[in-house]
Amino acid sequence: MKIKNFCKIYKIINLPLSKIKKIELILKENHGNLFLIGGVVRCLILKKKITSSPDLVTDLPIELVVKIFKKKKIRFSSVGIKYGSIVVYDGQDKFDLT
Repeated sequence: MKIKNFCKIYKIINLPLSKIKKIELILKENHGNLFLIGGVVRCLILKKKITSSPDLVTDLPIELVVKIFKKKKIRFSSVGIKYGSIVVYDGQDKFDLT
């Protein structure tokens, strides 16, 4: 489902879209896709400020994502790697990526 006025709403809820797009571009270079999921989608729909790290999901295997991020020198924590998740850091923002 498309969210009407997305370009206006993401600013209102403090979604760090430029940083998410940076992650998306890196994954796309490797034939992967990136999707917003979870609470951030709810916040977009309800137009409420984000209160936690945005949840992202990719269709690439997490092992490949780790390899790509290491090569690109993207900072991340592999604390949840056995569950297929990592935490990506970009400045003050962090993203849960599965």
